[in-house]
Amino acid sequence: MPNGQESGHESPGVIARQLTGDLWCIGCGYNLRGLSIRELCPECAMPVRATILGVIDPKAHELTPLKRPRMVGLGLIAWASGLWIATMAVGNIYEADHVNSILMAGRADLVAIARPHLADPYWTLHAATAIGDRHEAWPDPYLPGRDQAWRLADKAEQMVEKV
Repeated sequence: MPNGQESGHESPGVIARQLTGDLWCIGCGYNLRGLSIRELCPECAMPVRATILGVIDPKAHELTPLKRPRMVGLGLIAWASGLWIATMAVGNIYEADHVNSILMAGRADLVAIARPHLADPYWTLHAATAIGDRHEAWPDPYLPGRDQAWRLADKAEQMVEKV
């Protein structure tokens, strides 16, 4: 509700989208407290989101969105490779084979993998096991798990060889 008043029957999602603190409109100076982030300033019709963005990043209007961000990323890797600058590949990399192909092709010197580690903190150890690496050090409490992972990987490899 306007002016920060709550009627008591709004859902938590609606209340969370309302401004609870003072925020002054960048267009006219009106206090936007109590308005939804999806509304317009009642004085000058400036979107509340524009004011929030203007306060957080006043130079945001100078930036233009990338039309093809993945292509820009690949282009930067190619450009940096041509200059012999150490490069790091990031984003949408979640398989060990993809990491190896990037490194072996020389497209990057380092590969950053974040999201797979959020789901599995020992993703690197599991990926190394899957490609047959038996030299990676495992934490002592996980050695029985390592041994089982190695046995299962060896068994899977034997099954593939039989086919």
